[in-house]
Amino acid sequence: RVVATMAGAVVGGIVGNEIGRKLDERDRLLAREAEYEAWERGAPGRPVKWRNPDNGRYGEVIPGEAFARGPETCREYEHRVYIDGRPQIMRGMACRNPDGTWRSVS
Repeated sequence: RVVATMAGAVVGGIVGNEIGRKLDERDRLLAREAEYEAWERGAPGRPVKWRNPDNGRYGEVIPGEAFARGPETCREYEHRVYIDGRPQIMRGMACRNPDGTWRSVS
């Protein structure tokens, strides 16, 4: 239940990206959980890692410093996903919605 809540608290990010289309459902769930953790509680520059033991895919989300963008709290981030050992890199920015969820804005 907590996992579903956390995964539902992220809009965009890896799911809306071309890299996300290369991942299976479990990969996307683990990646969204890592994004949420990085945006919500991650230390700037410290990777939040995820790994799917079923297929060996893994990745890490590296959050930047939190900053104010108008009334919102936002963070830039880099999400590295390793598919067959090769890195795929996505960079973006996520902002917290008034209800506490996060959305990727770029």
